[in-house]
Amino acid sequence: MKFSKDWAVAGGADQSAFGLLFFDPVLQGAYKSWLKQLFTEKNPYSGVPLARDASVALVQIQNEDSLLFWTVGGIKGAQRAALETRFAQFAAGKHGSAAKALAAWGGDTVTGDAPDEGRLALINLWELTQSARGTRALRLAEQTEFYARTMWEFNRMIVAYLRDELGVGSLINAGNWKTASAVRLGDAERWSYTAADVDAANVYTAGLHEGPNRGWAVMPGDRYTSQSVLQNPKLLPINLKQTAGRPMLVTEGAWVMPNAYAAEGPFLVSAYASLTGIDGYFWFSTGDEGWAPPQSANGYLASQLKWTFATPEMLGSFPAAALAYRRGDVQRGAPVVIENRSLADLWTRKTPVITEEPSYDPNRDSGDIAERSSIQTGVPGEAFLVGPVQVAFDADPAKSKLAPLGKWMSADALRSNTGEIVMSPRLGRCTVDAPRVQGVVAHFDAASATTRLTDVQFTSRNTYGAAMAISLDDEPLRRSHRVLVQYATQSRPTGWAERPATWVMGGKPAVSGLEITSIGGAPWRVVSAQLEVAIDNPSLTTATALDMNGMPLKAVPLRRDAQRVAFSFPDSAMYVVLR
Repeated sequence: MKFSKDWAVAGGADQSAFGLLFFDPVLQGAYKSWLKQLFTEKNPYSGVPLARDASVALVQIQNEDSLLFWTVGGIKGAQRAALETRFAQFAAGKHGSAAKALAAWGGDTVTGDAPDEGRLALINLWELTQSARGTRALRLAEQTEFYARTMWEFNRMIVAYLRDELGVGSLINAGNWKTASAVRLGDAERWSYTAADVDAANVYTAGLHEGPNRGWAVMPGDRYTSQSVLQNPKLLPINLKQTAGRPMLVTEGAWVMPNAYAAEGPFLVSAYASLTGIDGYFWFSTGDEGWAPPQSANGYLASQLKWTFATPEMLGSFPAAALAYRRGDVQRGAPVVIENRSLADLWTRKTPVITEEPSYDPNRDSGDIAERSSIQTGVPGEAFLVGPVQVAFDADPAKSKLAPLGKWMSADALRSNTGEIVMSPRLGRCTVDAPRVQGVVAHFDAASATTRLTDVQFTSRNTYGAAMAISLDDEPLRRSHRVLVQYATQSRPTGWAERPATWVMGGKPAVSGLEITSIGGAPWRVVSAQLEVAIDNPSLTTATALDMNGMPLKAVPLRRDAQRVAFSFPDSAMYVVLR
């Protein structure tokens, strides 16, 4: 956000806006004014303002901002002084005065402390990402609490304003960002959202991408690697700790260009969101109705759009994946972790029993990849693939519950505790086997070409793909009279070209990947399907290939016997409907 000079925000128009909304009264007043204008103006056709419009499901207070992220270090000048004055008032509320707070902290003073002027310095956020002992520990704990409570109180104020003064009836989400340390600060961030109704996170899935405009564009000369969650399941973007009793959303996400493994995205999000109870995943982004053709990132630069999901393998995989998720075809699992955390543990940044993997944003994070913490938690991150992981705040840690995981986790497979999902990182594959939906997404080779599920068998000669069969009439696949079989592979713009490359990023070991020599153009070129399908349902008698808009394209020859039907998937389609 950019400031206007005539707003008279302390610190001037050229400063960064990050963090200021949580405490600057001028900006908060302007924000309330904007909200009032937005939600109370009546629709000229219906007479109903947005505040009472049932089509507004969710209001998000703010996007990607936090006092527990590195951007807090950019608060300078008058705004820094104002925040440090608030910190002194917070500390005085605990200890009687700023001077007494310093005494309670064991005399731990830092440059910038001015208790006589009612101001206490805020220590660099890096120290909040570390364990603390001795005299500094209490001060850092109270600074952590101050940051978290400042955000919580802002969220509570805006919720009250929306509800009580503007009459907004929609659910409200406070925010969706991350912290400087998922281990030390992640739960404190999530706690600050509890002043509203719904929790959220923004998580993207991508490999390395090196180029002059890597934050927003894919260009000739860029170098990249592709990251597959099938081979590293800790990176599944919905591996999220859910606050017990509260909804959880991903409000931005996608498998980001030029990652070549986007076909796994809808398949995995649908299956594991169903298992763990993630309430929605908002794919980001598209400005087109229907398919987005390969196009410039900004309309004129010779580039390809990076932040899009409207590609054949992502948007094209929606029909079966979305139906399975919305209909609840994959069972919800029993919680594998219910961690109770006292607020004191949040402020002292005590290591939780399990933590989310850090995500990476090229526009906000330093370096090239998300830095993994060396801190070991008690429960491995693969537990997210077994069942829901929950956390309860302001609760007794002694009453935390951890389910035994040995039954579900081995070196060869991670099984959901419902028995319906199996992830095999060593093989790079995942299967879903439920009565109404069965499928596989995998890096196929000769040894793993055939996947036999309860009622369906897939044999793929592609090196990578996502196949799914789903009942369209709510019956189990073996009795269904209408079945959709969907198959996604990989796509690139026409004329896309690349070559092997090795390079060094950030002084770390050399990276092997690919260099883009041509970004190509419209239309998308899709790897042809090479898939054989058999379904144990002899009542099915016809098969029809559909085009990308779901319209009938051509009949597909169907082989039948007393036990099953079988067909060769058309090489130029993504959908076949059997009746």
